[in-house]
Amino acid sequence: GIGDQLLFASCLPDLLKCCPHITLECEPRLKSLLHRSFPSIEMITTDQPLMDNVGATYKVAIGSLPRYLRRSLATFPSENCYLKPDQTQSEIWRQRLQALGPGIRVGIAWRSKHQNAIRNASYLDISQLAPLLILPNIQFINLQYDQCESELNRIKEQLGVEITDFPELDLLNDIDGSAALMAVLDLVICPFTTTCSIAAGVGTPTWIFTKYEREWDTFATDDYPWFPSAKIFRQPEPGAWEPLIETIKSSLQALSTTEKSMLEEILEATADHESKPATQVTTPDGELFIRDHNSPLSEILRAGNHFSPGETKLLKSLIKPGQTVIDVGAHIGEMTLSLARAVTATGEVWAFEGDRDNFYHICGSMALNEIENAYIESDSVCGMPKTTPYQSDSKPLDEWSWPRCDLIRLSREVEPLSFIAGAEQTLRLHHPFLVIESIETDAATDQQPLIQKLQDIGYQIIRQSAELSTAPDSPQLSLLVAFPTLHSG
Repeated sequence: GIGDQLLFASCLPDLLKCCPHITLECEPRLKSLLHRSFPSIEMITTDQPLMDNVGATYKVAIGSLPRYLRRSLATFPSENCYLKPDQTQSEIWRQRLQALGPGIRVGIAWRSKHQNAIRNASYLDISQLAPLLILPNIQFINLQYDQCESELNRIKEQLGVEITDFPELDLLNDIDGSAALMAVLDLVICPFTTTCSIAAGVGTPTWIFTKYEREWDTFATDDYPWFPSAKIFRQPEPGAWEPLIETIKSSLQALSTTEKSMLEEILEATADHESKPATQVTTPDGELFIRDHNSPLSEILRAGNHFSPGETKLLKSLIKPGQTVIDVGAHIGEMTLSLARAVTATGEVWAFEGDRDNFYHICGSMALNEIENAYIESDSVCGMPKTTPYQSDSKPLDEWSWPRCDLIRLSREVEPLSFIAGAEQTLRLHHPFLVIESIETDAATDQQPLIQKLQDIGYQIIRQSAELSTAPDSPQLSLLVAFPTLHSG
C-alpha cells in the first residue's frame, strides 16, 4: 500500500549514492511528494505504461531495496527526514494552526481504512483515546483518512472536546497536502498506517501505538529504525490498551508543559514559590534561566561557560544522535540543554527534577530554546533527595517502562545505590552507559558496594578525577563511568 511504498522510499537516498540514474514506478498519489523529495529520479506512475518499456540496466521492487541497503540495524541512518513537503502549503497550514489558539498541535488517527479481525488488534476506537483528548493546552487535529465525521461528533458530545477537522483536505488522496500539514504539527499520534509513514517521513515526532506482538519491521527491537523521529508505544501485554494510553498520557503531559507560549506562566509559577528571580543567560548550548544569586554556578553561566566542561565533553562523546538519555537530578537544566542538543531532534532527553523551582526553570529554558526533544518530569526517582515539602515521593525508574535507554546521568545529589535498586530492570534490559557524579572528597570514600553492584549487573567501572568544574572555589567533581560489558573494547 501507500504506507509501505513510503516506508521503502526511505532507502532511496542510499540507492542514489550508487545509482545516480533511477526511474521509479509509484502510485499516482505519491508522485508529487516523491518528485519533490527526489528531483533527480524520473517518476512513472502505475497508471502509465509498464516499466517494461524503460531501458533499465537493473530492475528491483522497491520492497526489495532493504535486502541490499538495510542488512543490519547499523545501516539505518540516524537522521532520515527524506520526504520534502510543499513549503508554500506548509506555511498556509502553519498560519491556520496558529489561528486555533494556544496549545501544542497534535495530529491524531486511530485506525486504518482497511480493517479485519487481525488488523483491528492494532487499532483503537476513538473513545479509548479519551484520556488524551481531555488534556489541556493541546489542539488535536484529525488525521483519520476515511469517513469519521460521526466519530468526531460522538467525541464532541461525550467529552465536550472538538478535534479540529479540515474537510477540504482529502487525507486519503491528497498525500502531498497531508504531508504539508503534518510537517508543521508538533506531534502525530497514530497506529502503523500511512499516516505514520508520512508524518515520520517529513521528520515530525511520531508516537506509534501498537499491539503487544512485534511487527516484522521493528526487527525484534523496541525501536522503529526506519524513522528516527518515531517512537513506539507497545501494549505491556496482549490486549492491554489502558496502560498504554496512560503511558502516552504521561508523555504528552510532559511535552505540553514545555510549550513556548507557556513561558510566562512557567516564570510566574516559579515566582510563586518564593524563589530568587530568574535571569536569562547565554551558554555554549543556548539560552538558560538561572537563579539570580552569587553561587559559583550562576557566576560561571553568566560568563557564558559550561559549569562542568569536562563532564559535558565526556557525555557528548558517549551519545549519538537519535539516542535516549535520562538526566536524573537535572537541577536548572544546564546539562539537559547540552544533552538535548547532542542527541539532536531525532533523539530525546528525559530530565527528572523534583524541586519545583528548578523544574520550572528547566521548562522555561527548553521553551526558550524551542527544544522539542526534552521531556521534563517533576516526579522524583529513587535516590533523589527530598529538598522541599512540596516535592513528590520518589518512584523507581523502572516504573516508566522505557522502550529505549542509551545513557543515564546521575547528578551528585542522587544516591546511586538507591537509584540502581529502582532501575535494575532498565539497566539489565537496555545496558545504558552510566555517568555518576560525586564530590572529589567523597570519591575517596569506600565505593566498593556501588562498584560491586554495577559489576553484578554487567558493568565495567572507570573513575575519572580530572578537574571538571570551572569554579575556582567550588568542590571539584569526580565521575564514576560505568560501561556495559557488551560495549567493552
